Amino acid sequence: MMDFDILNSFPRVELCYEKVIHNKVSKNCMLIPYGIKCFLWFTIHNQTKTCFLLEIQNKKIDKIYPIGVFYDPSLCKGRGTVLYGTIFMNYRYKLKMITIEDIYYKNTLIEKTFDERMNIILHLFKEEKIKSNKIMIGLPIVMNPMNIGKTDEYDNDYKVQYVQYVEDKIIKIPFKIFEKSEKKDNQTFMVSFSGQTEIYHLSDPKTSKYIDIAFIPSYTLSLKMKKIFCDNVKEIENYEDSDDEDMVYKSEVLMDCKFNFKFQKWVPIDVHS
Repeated sequence: MMDFDILNSFPRVELCYEKVIHNKVSKNCMLIPYGIKCFLWFTIHNQTKTCFLLEIQNKKIDKIYPIGVFYDPSLCKGRGTVLYGTIFMNYRYKLKMITIEDIYYKNTLIEKTFDERMNIILHLFKEEKIKSNKIMIGLPIVMNPMNIGKTDEYDNDYKVQYVQYVEDKIIKIPFKIFEKSEKKDNQTFMVSFSGQTEIYHLSDPKTSKYIDIAFIPSYTLSLKMKKIFCDNVKEIENYEDSDDEDMVYKSEVLMDCKFNFKFQKWVPIDVHS
């Protein structure tokens, strides 16, 4: 169902569809469920305060229809209030649910950081300015990225499509990457020094198949790797005062590695015994 008069009066909104892995992440992330993307628009239509649900398919508004929710009439002032989120069904409770993931208008265009916009959304729910008995409207699951896969907060009733981080921009990572990484146990790889500082290559010790470049996340690990690979460095302190040109490196060392799911890289832990 499409009402073009309503569509033509809908405020202009630009969505971010970027899906890239970034090496700087915020302390928390959102678990965004599978479902239909949508806008909730609180506005005045035919002199009546109305909440419209606008479903999005293929990045375009596909359906528009009013829904019955309780809300503060002030949300309809000016250009109204435009929220963005995902519609999905919870079959256990037989409820339609909408996760609210962003806000674009509240009486006027909101030109604030993502964190500031989320605070506006939190205020709307805290003050009970939006509520419904038939449709559950709320925030998506929010958690520390290190805890993904380690809790029971999501299940078949909340199937996660992607993990959304926020730094200076919105970054979306398919959840299946995290599912795979959580299943990874520590593994043993042949680690070889590339000849360039901080670059170590990983390969399968049985097949010699190339795996990836090792992730060296800290200065402490960097010094440890130098000590492991440098025959003429007995103490880490000696390396700090030495010249790289004087170092004699081992070509390769068998090492146990741990998978860092946040950065999707293997981190060397210690020499395999």
